Amino acid sequence: MTFEKTCFVSPQDILSVRIQCAKCGSANIVPLAKLGRIGNALASNCIHCGEPSGIGMGTRELEELVVFSDILGRLAGSLKGRNVKYSFQIECPKES
Repeated sequence: MTFEKTCFVSPQDILSVRIQCAKCGSANIVPLAKLGRIGNALASNCIHCGEPSGIGMGTRELEELVVFSDILGRLAGSLKGRNVKYSFQIECPKES
């Protein structure tokens, strides 16, 4: 018998967004309540090693990420009191 583990996360479970430098691994955690500032965090150089993010101010990519983050921050409120459960399937953490 084969078992497949699936993992889901609900909008109510999302507390913050992590922006991590691909070069050095340094991370900036932005709480949902402060997502209005996420554009600056995404477009800034790494606060630890100075590596550019590759996302420029005024670009389509930055605009899309800001809009997505805004929607993500409002999803839990949009679903509150509704008779539906909404969640995202994620890659399950590896068991050690």
